[in-house]
Order: sequence, then C-alpha cells, then structure tokens
Amino acid sequence: MTASETAGATDAGATDAWEQRRILVSLRIERAALRLMSEQGLDTVTVEQIGAEADISTRTFFRYFRNVRDVLTAVPARESRRMCDALLARPAGENLLDGFHAWFHEMAERDFSSPVVALEAETVLLWGAIVREAPELIQSESRAMIVL
Repeated sequence: MTASETAGATDAGATDAWEQRRILVSLRIERAALRLMSEQGLDTVTVEQIGAEADISTRTFFRYFRNVRDVLTAVPARESRRMCDALLARPAGENLLDGFHAWFHEMAERDFSSPVVALEAETVLLWGAIVREAPELIQSESRAMIVL
C-alpha cells in the first residue's frame, strides 16, 4: 500500500469514527430529551435540562437540533428514511407487501449489541410511549406529521 493509499485509508477510518461519534451524540440527545419529555411533558423541558441529562453543552445541542420540539421529529424521520431506503433496495419485481415483510424481519434481526442500534431502539421505545400517552402532541407538531 502506498503512502497516499495508507493516508486515504486512515482518513476514511477517521471519517467513519467521527460519523459514528456524531450519530451516538445525536442519539444520546434524543434519548435524554425523550426521557425528560415523557417524565415532565414537552412544554417544561429545556435545552439546558437536555444538555445536563445527555452530558453535552447547550451549544452541542444546537449543532444537532433547532429546538426541543425538533427532537420529536428525529425518530420518525430516521425510521421513515431507513424503511424507504430498505424498500428501494429490494428487488424490482417484488411486491410492496413482501418488501415490508422482509424489512420488518430485517429490523427484528438487527444486532442490538451495537451501541448505535441499542440507542436507536431505546429512542423508538421512548418516542412510542410519548405518542401513546399524548398523541395530540405529535399531531400538534406539523413537521412530525409530514414525516409520518
């Protein structure tokens, strides 16, 4: 391997590491915010509380989200994107119902020992609990409804 190839491989590894870190920080913020929302309600949760719960600064919060309410759209946006990408990658002749079945099976078979997958699963559960307890909250968030 040449020096430039080695440098390129190292850069790719560094990029992957930074991307992994970015994803983990975003998920930690989501988890903290959703926990606080489920305990206190959306209107009382502050960015400062989320930062303290996620062990990040307020500035870091705003690198990932515009405001507290924006966190509510993160889960449905991510999961909708994941589902659409998976369905688009299915064989062209496959009917949609079979594609959905395959996607749900793949989701159930994910490796939950991965920190990212475990955090994603936890945020989905927290978001689902909020939706069950206060469906009007999600309805009031027009961006969340557009995503869904």
